[in-house]
Amino acid sequence: MSGQVVKILKRIWQTAWRTLKQFLKQQGFLYSAGLSFYALLSFIPLVCLLISIAGLLWGDADIVRVFIQKRLAILPWAKQLALNQLEVFVRSSAKFGWISFGFILWTSGLFFSALQTTFNYIYAHSLKRKYWHLPLPWIMGPVLGIGLLLLMLVMQVLKHIPARFMPSLAPHVWTWLGMGLMFLLFYQILPPQKPSLKVSFFLSLLIAALSEVITWFFSQVLWNQPNYSLVYGALSSVILFLLWLNANMVLILLGAYFLFFWENGKV
Repeated sequence: MSGQVVKILKRIWQTAWRTLKQFLKQQGFLYSAGLSFYALLSFIPLVCLLISIAGLLWGDADIVRVFIQKRLAILPWAKQLALNQLEVFVRSSAKFGWISFGFILWTSGLFFSALQTTFNYIYAHSLKRKYWHLPLPWIMGPVLGIGLLLLMLVMQVLKHIPARFMPSLAPHVWTWLGMGLMFLLFYQILPPQKPSLKVSFFLSLLIAALSEVITWFFSQVLWNQPNYSLVYGALSSVILFLLWLNANMVLILLGAYFLFFWENGKV
């Protein structure tokens, strides 16, 4: 048994080392910066649209407010922006037309399209032979949206279960599980070569845990530095959000490289 564990640990170390070398060799930081830009374009309108739809489905936005305030351990400035934008969307929902909805849906797919292209580059694969992969980026947005709405519904149900039957989980735990599920969907749907579900599952949870550490650092260390706002002024929150996005994009790409080398065993 011990020999098998040593063998697995050795393989993990070798794969991680190959991952880091290839990430640096292929200028992974440039790709993460591009993905951060597309994520900024895609996630903000998509999340605002979804939380407004959730508010309409439940008759008001109270459930969504509680979900954001108490169940999501996200960046402090992002939380307040989400709550403010929720109010705007709910008030303006009657004026929201199909053209606007379609444009937001298209915009939300830009990030997933860029991520799919990057995964294809990592796997040295072309989409020309698999045309059914082309619509996947625009399917990912609604899939994640439905997942978010279901998570809100689960939160609503769990709060009515007595504590002696259902242990209360901290917001950071729910955020960690939600991020892990999102990463798992990325690795299972978008790459041209489907990796092992078990390896993807544990790797996604690990990456989500590292993302939580990064979130804590940006929230507790950088955001609370009184002199940081002197550098960028009113843009401080936007700059920090972009840096936070870029750090998470690096984690996602490192995970994709790791899965590729784990499955193929070659550089």
